[in-house]
Amino acid sequence: MNSENRSNVEESAADENTIINNRKERTLMNPEKLEIMKSMIRRGANTREIAVDLNISQASARRYKRKIEEGQNLIILPKSKTINRQKEELSTIVTQAVVNDNSITLGGVQTRLAEQGISRSVSTICRILKEESFSRKRLQKIPVERNSISNMDLRQNYCRMLSNLSDDRLIYNDETGINLHTSPKFGYAPITLILRVCKLANRGINISLLVAISLSGVVHSKIFDGSVDGERFKEFLMELSQINANLSKVYIMDNARIHRSSVVSAFVQNSNIRIEFLPPYSPQLNPIEEYFPP
Repeated sequence: MNSENRSNVEESAADENTIINNRKERTLMNPEKLEIMKSMIRRGANTREIAVDLNISQASARRYKRKIEEGQNLIILPKSKTINRQKEELSTIVTQAVVNDNSITLGGVQTRLAEQGISRSVSTICRILKEESFSRKRLQKIPVERNSISNMDLRQNYCRMLSNLSDDRLIYNDETGINLHTSPKFGYAPITLILRVCKLANRGINISLLVAISLSGVVHSKIFDGSVDGERFKEFLMELSQINANLSKVYIMDNARIHRSSVVSAFVQNSNIRIEFLPPYSPQLNPIEEYFPP
């Protein structure tokens, strides 16, 4: 091989390496590219030039070029649209199964698909739900009694009553329990090892927190060791009424047993303060529920 031929081969190899290293991700053939290819063939373009300009593989360029030169009538089917349509239909079936039953598991969705003659893995179903912005959540169970006709009527009456009161008169009360001896339930460890942590068997004493809030923020709070009974709640109400002495306040609370205990009822009657109870099964009407973390 003479020096001139060797130089041509090296230049050709260099050009090919440049094309391979710099080429973009291949794209699908479409009718517009087909017309461009026909025009390039009429101008005498070779296979490599067609592949580079249309961003398709040389094998595809060679195949389409041969068929065009043979005079075959080429029709480019919209394969991507067909695939997208099938994916959309599958996504619709999967999401509809979840909408119809929010407590369904991935295995349950897989069974629903199988009933329609569709076989998909659990990982595929999980990926579809993530793409559709669905995530696994803890179920919040709502009592059936909440939406009974009588309770809905009580909620309407309560809202009418509340609409006649100015917001600055309202004070919302509630209590919650806290345990300082809880620990995380999940952690990290190598795949082959079991994760263990040492902790006291005794859960310790529960701590109770009583809070009252108004439109401007926390009005009063109190912490107890142990649970809250009627006597402790009466003391809390007594302190709260002293803070708001000579002010016409309305104290809102739920129907917990301690709120309706005899000692609390006696104090309310003797102190002449106004208490309004929430309708049954209606904690969502008490803004203080948003004050406590879930």
